[in-house]
Amino acid sequence: MTAGSAPRELELKFQLDDTARARLAGAGLSPQAATSVKRLTSTYWDTPDGALLAARVALRVRRTPEGFVQTVKAEGDGPFDRFEWEAPVSSERPERDALPPETTAPGKVAHTALDRLAPMFTTDFERTAWRLVPNAALQVEVAMDLGEVRADGVVPRRICEIEAECLSGTPIAFWQWATRFAARHRLRLGYATKNERGLRLAGRLPALPSPVKAAEVEGAGRAAPDPDATAAVAAARAARACIAHFAANVDPLLETEHPSAAHQLRVALRRLRAVVRFFGLGAIDPGWQEVETQARALADAAGKLRDADVFAAGTLAALREALPGDPAIDALHAALTRAQQADRVAAREMVSGVAATRLVLQAMLLAARLERAPGRRVAVDPRDARRQRFADFAALQVADAYARLRKRAKRADDAESWHRARIAGKNLRYAIEFAESALPKPKQVRQAADRLAELQELLGAANDAEVAAEVATRLLRADAGRGNGGDRAGGGGGGSHGQATASVDATRAVALIEGWAAHGRAMQGKKMKARARKLVAQLEDDLARTLERAEALRVLHAEQARLAASAAVGRSAAATPEPQAQSTHATTPVSEG
Repeated sequence: MTAGSAPRELELKFQLDDTARARLAGAGLSPQAATSVKRLTSTYWDTPDGALLAARVALRVRRTPEGFVQTVKAEGDGPFDRFEWEAPVSSERPERDALPPETTAPGKVAHTALDRLAPMFTTDFERTAWRLVPNAALQVEVAMDLGEVRADGVVPRRICEIEAECLSGTPIAFWQWATRFAARHRLRLGYATKNERGLRLAGRLPALPSPVKAAEVEGAGRAAPDPDATAAVAAARAARACIAHFAANVDPLLETEHPSAAHQLRVALRRLRAVVRFFGLGAIDPGWQEVETQARALADAAGKLRDADVFAAGTLAALREALPGDPAIDALHAALTRAQQADRVAAREMVSGVAATRLVLQAMLLAARLERAPGRRVAVDPRDARRQRFADFAALQVADAYARLRKRAKRADDAESWHRARIAGKNLRYAIEFAESALPKPKQVRQAADRLAELQELLGAANDAEVAAEVATRLLRADAGRGNGGDRAGGGGGGSHGQATASVDATRAVALIEGWAAHGRAMQGKKMKARARKLVAQLEDDLARTLERAEALRVLHAEQARLAASAAVGRSAAATPEPQAQSTHATTPVSEG
């Protein structure tokens, strides 16, 4: 628990393997140098109907060498910041006096459920801990946990991880240290808590994690930004929400082949990049530019897998149904299967690697710095997110995003220009999601978001059909590069004959896909364009109050700029000395023109 009155825990988990253990030991974090070595056995409790789980609350009683400690945890303000309440108890059975006050949300849930609690699972591990003091303002406990999660009737699950908890100090100091610590030892973040792993082992959650949408993460009790806060504070919250969305989808990508895992992970990264652009964060701190670059690289890795999944479920599935047994389509399907496997391996390596860890830690550090930005004042620059009132800043940004979409939709007349309109629509949708709590007429704003979702689906389907041939070409080229060019779905076909046949199949497959896309354009083109333009027009009514506010703010800022310029001219004139009288002996004439 961090210092201060708030019952708060700021903690990270890192994956631990033999290489990481060796690096840490070489840096002085060896068992011989440990502050303490303890065996800790914990029992986690919930009601039979999962009342604590439903409220996202965890309750455990831990046996330590010093006695029993009861802990209640709940989600906090971000993926690594949690509510935590600890108190000693007399046995492994939970006690009411050790629960948080009922005035807290976790305390209210725990008090209500106490009499119905039953043990769910246990953890048993050895904790080797080192207390570090990186500087006078920061204390951190680094702990290595080795042991098991156990539940009745199932094989135990291994615990092998490093935890780093802020004992005292500011979040900025902790994130600075964590970023350096992870980079120095090439550590990789882990995201699943012991509680989550235990719940899966005990059958209280599905055995494998499922992809998570942004709204499911952001709606987990985290407060919306205050319209009267600075835009910088709102930006920090939005960035943390994007990191939470990313973190929630790492394990689904690593442990499953669910097609939505890569999609949601890419959405999280795109939203993070959108936060950087929407709030102009690159101008506040150049570190955000690096975050955007890293997010783009990770999104591209997930995007290849996502594109292959969409192609498999869309265009290719339709062609296989329309042309069963066609050798070209069957060859493409075989190439797709191999590409999906390769793309999945590459995406998993990226999101679980040190680059992804650096992205997450750097974004958390920069978000903490944003909340330390200067307080609000009247600013001539309407884009100064550090000082502008969030409600004003949001109205201006949403109005500009709508203007771009309206302009692009009006001019769109081919696939490329409609693609640009789709991107503008996506950016407006993100802007509304970031700013919803600060915009007037919430019901109409939500309606605008729904229309944008429909617009994205409409234009996205058209875009998927347009890029299908590009995806097919990439897949076939990659497959040939892996030496699979001579394979046929029906059997062997090596040598030059097999390669020639494969080349014919590839050409035919791409031609079929291009023809399929052209057929789709002919059937749906006019209808799609008319519906898209109607949706864009309806957005103007949904966002009318926001657009009115933005126009009023532009007038105000223009007047502020005029007054500031006038005052500057006045100060300059006051500081300029009066010219001296001209000498009667001057030889240079003064021009009258």
